[in-house]
Amino acid sequence: MTQLAGADLYLDAGTNVGLANGDTLIVRRAAAVAPVGTVLVVAATETRAVVSFAGAPFAVTRGDALVLTVQHGGAAAAPAAPATPVAAPQPRPQGFGPSGPQLSGSAAIEVMGNHSTTIGFGANPERVGRDYAIPALRVQAIVSNLPGGGRLVTNLQGSRQMGTASLFDRSTVLRVYDAHYEQDAGLAHFDVGRFFSQYEPFSGIWDGALLRVGGSQGLGVGVEGGFQPRLGDEGFSTAVPKFAAFADFRHFGRSLRLTSDISAHIWRPTDGTADRTFLGWSQQLGLGGFRFDHLIELDQSASGGWDLTRLDARAAVPVTSGLQLNAEYFRDRLGWLNTAPDSLIVTRDRASGGASYQFGAGFVSADLTLLLSGTTGQGRTDSGSHSLPRLAGSLSGSGAVS
Repeated sequence: MTQLAGADLYLDAGTNVGLANGDTLIVRRAAAVAPVGTVLVVAATETRAVVSFAGAPFAVTRGDALVLTVQHGGAAAAPAAPATPVAAPQPRPQGFGPSGPQLSGSAAIEVMGNHSTTIGFGANPERVGRDYAIPALRVQAIVSNLPGGGRLVTNLQGSRQMGTASLFDRSTVLRVYDAHYEQDAGLAHFDVGRFFSQYEPFSGIWDGALLRVGGSQGLGVGVEGGFQPRLGDEGFSTAVPKFAAFADFRHFGRSLRLTSDISAHIWRPTDGTADRTFLGWSQQLGLGGFRFDHLIELDQSASGGWDLTRLDARAAVPVTSGLQLNAEYFRDRLGWLNTAPDSLIVTRDRASGGASYQFGAGFVSADLTLLLSGTTGQGRTDSGSHSLPRLAGSLSGSGAVS
């Protein structure tokens, strides 16, 4: 997980590892046995996904490695890699007939409840209980075959909290994850409204417009312009105007799969935070069973130079049938969103490596993670996990140790 905006986490694991729009995922840390919470997939494409907290939020920061398991019993998804915003899924239209507008989508009603007790310190500690329930309605809809061949894409959630409220709670929340009109005209693709950039992983959500020229494979170029939605509740704001230009390349062959993009970004906040100018390059390469992904971000400093603010490189190498080696190096610099002096900017470095073996429907894995620098200094974590297939038609098991 390398991006966090309010209640949304951005991943680069998508339908290629079994995630689907609407899935509820159990979240575990690489070094923890018990789950830390659950998230819901609100948008997914083949290699990218956006998830939001389905229950009580838990602590997570950009660069954390997470293990995700589909709650209905699906296979574990791959640990989160550099995460990126994506476009909402596009289900096959059906409804009004071939000659007019066609409607497709889904609606879901969910209820989450929680009971907690906080116990103070001292010989006679105070006990404070809290109970609440949050019913929510999620609606995703696409109206296609509009005049001119365009489509209207929406993805939103409304929720209301009932019960004991805290100082920071909002009783009623409407989150708009996607609400845009899109149209293809030959090799040109146009988006306007609120959308996730699906051609580069650095800019996040937009309230604005995108124009790209290029096919579904091969080279494409484009521009984006608009505003950054308000963090925390995805509300509309004009406080952070931003602009981007990008070029991308895609190839999906029988054995070679390659997606690569390079982009330039300009953010000019009007709320007193520092201006930002940065470059980004990401790539996902798959050749047979080998995979190498990387993400590089360079920010322009006040002196006019360029600083490496984010680097994430991951590799997976098959050794024999079922056996795979994997490695990752992650580095970022915290503090670019503020006008903080260099003495307050924290650089985090983390390296990890391990192996996994899959047999039938089960797997075992072992990993070593080295925290080279960061807010908590240096550290080391040894971890392992396993999942056993069903035995005798009913018995199965899974676990982790660190």
